[in-house]
Amino acid sequence: MVERLFVFGCSCTNHLWPSWADIYNDIVKPNEYYNYAIPSIGNVGILYEILSADLQFNFTPKDEVCVCWTSWTREDRYFDKKDYESHHKGWKSGGNAMYSIYYGEKFYKKYGSVSNDIVKNASAIILANKSFNISLNFHFAGMDSISTKDYKNLYQFYSPHVPNDGILELSDVWYGQDSHPNIISHLNLVSEKVKIPKSIQEKYMAHHKKILEYNEIQDYDEWNIAVNREYYSMRSSRTNYNKETLIWDKHA
Repeated sequence: MVERLFVFGCSCTNHLWPSWADIYNDIVKPNEYYNYAIPSIGNVGILYEILSADLQFNFTPKDEVCVCWTSWTREDRYFDKKDYESHHKGWKSGGNAMYSIYYGEKFYKKYGSVSNDIVKNASAIILANKSFNISLNFHFAGMDSISTKDYKNLYQFYSPHVPNDGILELSDVWYGQDSHPNIISHLNLVSEKVKIPKSIQEKYMAHHKKILEYNEIQDYDEWNIAVNREYYSMRSSRTNYNKETLIWDKHA
């Protein structure tokens, strides 16, 4: 019996609709469920969030820690002042650093490099697994998503130590104007590691079909409100449920 389930990641773990984390929570049925995922955050930020959760809750052998690591071209900076631009727990990330509203092309051309992306991300993932008992290491994108052909030595040094329990794939079927992986992609990811009971499979399939009913809505605000209403209803039992963290982030 899992006492507490802690999950970490980016918007692929905490978004407008149920994610792999919610599906897994339904299967495991822990006494408490904490979703620490932050839209747009990078893997270094995820590592720090795992440490933060451990300092706050003091992980025990009865707890389970799961992560869906994100893409490798992100930049994470933490600011103590919680202003409008850094509304996600003080992190200024913004997804891909090249296109981030916080960093952008000039920053990435000056400071960005594939070698840094490899060392920074691989080290964060490996260190997290050496420091904490992480039971699931999913990935959105991953080491093979960046061009490593000119960095074979770095790739060969780190890749054997980066655990990989499955890749969260994108889908051609979008919800409204949102390209994030849909519920089917999340179900497929979880099914790679555990058997999903029929009742849970049907529950999330029904939610997937319900969202698709709104796909013909042309006005994005109307679609967003409709999806949010359905999503909040589905996740009302979530322990650390916080509507603030579910705000749509166009930079994820």
